[in-house]
This record gives sequence, structure tokens and C-alpha cells, in this order.
Amino acid sequence: VRFDHLVIALGQESNLDIVKGLREHAFTIRNLKDAYNIRNHILSCLELADVTKDQALKKRLLNFVVVGGGFSGVETIGEVKEMVDRIINYYPNIQPSELEFSIIEYANGLLPELDKTLGEYTEKVFLKNKINVRCQSRLLEVTGTSVYLNKNITIKTNTIISTIGSTVSNVLS
Repeated sequence: VRFDHLVIALGQESNLDIVKGLREHAFTIRNLKDAYNIRNHILSCLELADVTKDQALKKRLLNFVVVGGGFSGVETIGEVKEMVDRIINYYPNIQPSELEFSIIEYANGLLPELDKTLGEYTEKVFLKNKINVRCQSRLLEVTGTSVYLNKNITIKTNTIISTIGSTVSNVLS
């Protein structure tokens, strides 16, 4: 094979050890299998929330959190919200007002790699669509039922999707 330039694209790998509990308790969204697992998890949350009498559990099950306000995080929270909004009518014991969606970003705005006006526009659209935007929020720890942020903020949830923690391939290390 003749060529002028050789490009070897090794992609990225996950480094979920950057936050305590992230590896053990968060979903990643790096490939189709991850998306499939998240979809099934969300359906399970909705099914259980529809039948449980435990209100604290129901609240946790209906609270969906995405960590990372870059391209992947913005797309993920938007897709999760759209999916849940489309199917919520099949769950008669869940009211749309019980659903909660949050995106957490360490920087002072969404899509920090783009022009600031695009991030501001995205935040405005998210808020209009009832997606909580938590910028300038540092993730301290993740458990199976909670996300802990700076400023003593705790979000109770059973669904944590991480789009942070990318690192270069081990081949380059």
C-alpha cells in the first residue's frame, strides 16, 4: 500500500478514577453498547418508579444526571430527556412533573470548547425544556444513589451518566 502520510487514530479511553465512585457507579457513553445499557437502565427505572410506593425511591429513580457539559454530555442529556418524554405516557403512575434531568459542568458554561454564545443558547434551550444546568459545579464523589458536588450539593439519583474522564490510549502512555 502506497501512501504519503500515515495517520493512526487510537481514540480515547476512559479514566473514571478521577472522581471517587465514578468507575463503580456511573454509566459511560462511549459506544453503542453503552447506549443500549443506559436505555435498558432507564426503562428499568421507569418500570420500578411506576409501581413503587416508596416516594424517596421513586424520586431517585426519576432523577437523571449527566456529568460533563461538553459535546457528549449535551447530546446525552438531550437524548435521555427526549426518550423519557416520548414514553412517559406508558407509565400511568408517573407524572411528568416528577421527572428531573440535570447536567453538571465544571466550567462556567456549557460547551466550553465552543463560542460562549452557543453555550448560552444551549443553556437557555435546556432550561426552557426543564433540564437543570449546574455549571461551575465540581464533582466530588459518586455513590449508587447520590452525586456529591461542591457547595454542599447532593443530588439523589439512580442514574449517573459520565461523559468526563477521557484520556489518551495506553499505547501512547
